[in-house]
Amino acid sequence: MIETPAWELPPDLGEDPALPLRGRGQEATYVKSLMLGLSAPAPMERIAVIQGEEGIGKSQMAALAIAAAEADGLWAHRLEAQAEGAASLLGRIVASSLLGLEAEFYAQHPGAAKSLCRRVPAYAFMAGGRGRAEDTIEPDEIAAALEALEFASSIHPRLIAVLGLDAADADTLAALRELMDRSSTAWLLTAGT
Repeated sequence: MIETPAWELPPDLGEDPALPLRGRGQEATYVKSLMLGLSAPAPMERIAVIQGEEGIGKSQMAALAIAAAEADGLWAHRLEAQAEGAASLLGRIVASSLLGLEAEFYAQHPGAAKSLCRRVPAYAFMAGGRGRAEDTIEPDEIAAALEALEFASSIHPRLIAVLGLDAADADTLAALRELMDRSSTAWLLTAGT
């Protein structure tokens, strides 16, 4: 059997092409303008929430928002919410933000890196036998997470997108709210009503 050379094969476009966003022209324009303003020296808004009933197009609107932010030069970190506790989500947000910068952050902020050792896999070696626990978040972990977000954003502006917060519990939402309120990072959230 003769194999077809790779250059003669049609390109693999990955996932199915997204359906067009219909009937949301006004909302799409507003979301794009919000995202394009995030990289301004003093952004008017830095937290955007897309909320609505199931099937209304939240995922497509979020994809449009992320694309607009990336077109404006922000690095987008897209995280799908899972059935997880606040500590796990905090660890995923920080690990995503520091991806590729773990050593630099550790070198410049060793105390904060140690505080994150139970949440961020790259710093697990400092846990001293304490496993990754799904317990309550310590105040020093929130402070260290904020330090990590600011560090990552100082290298390049970022957008943290946490999508599908429908099933998030009160503790997870409280931790997320604290991170959003106390950081200067841009945020995009989606949730059902």
